[in-house]
Amino acid sequence: MSLDTYVVNASISLGASLITRAGLGTPLIAGAATFSDRVQSYAADDDYANDSDLSTELKAALARIFAQTIHVSTVKVGRVGADQKLDINLAPENPVVDGKIYGLKINGTNYEYTADVAGAGDTTADVVDELVTAITGGGEPVTMTDNGNDFDIEADVAGVPFTYADGDNVDGTQTTTVTTADRSISTELSEIEAEDGDWYYLLTTSRDETDINRAADWIASDGQRIYIAQTDDSGVKGSGSSDIASVLKADNNGRVGVIFHGTDTEYLAEGLTGFKAAADPDQQSTTWAFANVVGVSADTLTTSERAYILGKYASVYESAGGVAVTFEGKLASGKYIDQRISADWLATRIKEDCLQELLNYSARNEKIPYTDNGFAVFTALVMKRLQQGIRAGHFVDGSDNEDELPWVTMPSLDPDSDNPVTTEDREARILRFSCGATLAGGVHRVVVNAYVETS
Repeated sequence: MSLDTYVVNASISLGASLITRAGLGTPLIAGAATFSDRVQSYAADDDYANDSDLSTELKAALARIFAQTIHVSTVKVGRVGADQKLDINLAPENPVVDGKIYGLKINGTNYEYTADVAGAGDTTADVVDELVTAITGGGEPVTMTDNGNDFDIEADVAGVPFTYADGDNVDGTQTTTVTTADRSISTELSEIEAEDGDWYYLLTTSRDETDINRAADWIASDGQRIYIAQTDDSGVKGSGSSDIASVLKADNNGRVGVIFHGTDTEYLAEGLTGFKAAADPDQQSTTWAFANVVGVSADTLTTSERAYILGKYASVYESAGGVAVTFEGKLASGKYIDQRISADWLATRIKEDCLQELLNYSARNEKIPYTDNGFAVFTALVMKRLQQGIRAGHFVDGSDNEDELPWVTMPSLDPDSDNPVTTEDREARILRFSCGATLAGGVHRVVVNAYVETS
């Protein structure tokens, strides 16, 4: 060993691998496709127009996105198949055994029959007849088919499955087989997400109210993404309450934004999302109002029609000053789309930041201690992210009102404090803290009082 190495021995560590950051600017269009994977990615210079795996609707939707002057670099397409009704087959053993019980529990209700071979001479066909009669009379939303020694149960509506299991008291041998699985936009989205969940905006080529409602329910349950749905349902611009915008408003769905447009095939929702999603939330926040979508014609609405649409928290696309623009960019909950994006951005990035820091310490063979100094590590992380949110326009800086300053509140190790660490959390090494900021909002309407005077 040389003297210089003896005196100074430097060891360099590369640190922890960087975690994958969520793609908060990536749209996914769910539609009819024939590629084998669930998800494929497309860029503007891809020859998607001649891709035989894509439906006409998907090609048009992609074209509308990439026609925008500013657009996302990549769009994902999720393969969706036609709706299917759940269909199962039940086959009791043949022959049935005297005194054995056969049957199913459907939607929580038992339908069972005890074979009476010795007394009534029951055969397998007799047991099937009894069960078919019982289930038919039970008022379940299913259709029964008696096949002799077995029977089929099919859901009445595709996408509305029934639950089933062996009856609670069944002790006879029987075989239940799924002949056709339930399928709808809901099940398809779950399979899409399972294969590739790195996307944020959901779009669907279907404008069917049932599909929109199911996709909206899925997105609300998912709780991590936003769905921009387009409809030409004339009921949206009327006083009724059964149209899709009214239904989603009644559901207070804070993750779906409905936009009305009289021409489904111009793909307003896709063009709008492709444009707005290009705004990187790490760098800037944008309103979803006043967007001109290239290639989409403006609707002509009456004052009352506009009022009904906006009152249902849906958006319109009309001419303002000779330019076709969107207004007002709300979710069905009444909140603005950009508010939801800001909240999701903060939650996602804080989660990623904390995980990355834990990995970094471990990679250095260190740990973040459960002390005030350790807590300060996370305070600094979160405050740094909140300050980035201020610079990007998500939050106010609090300079005009100290009550609106961003904040981080850590628990105290002092058991007598107002916010002490619990013994259970300390033993489990769980740090719970809170933080917050005030949304910056945006200007959507201007009222000017101008005064002029004579000289």
